Amino acid sequence: MHANGAQSPSAAADPDRIDPPLRRLTFTLIIGALAVIFDTTIMSVAIDSLAGQLHTSAEV
Repeated sequence: MHANGAQSPSAAADPDRIDPPLRRLTFTLIIGALAVIFDTTIMSVAIDSLAGQLHTSAEV
């Protein structure tokens, strides 16, 4: 900011730039959604093996 109150061109907000807190929130939500998908996939693959080791069926 200059003495007269005007911002320098490099400090002016770029309308195409994403706000850093919004970017962090977006990445956090994406990683959280992927964690749920990976957990579901791992459990659906491993459920038969777990049922066999526990000598039970995986049927509901």
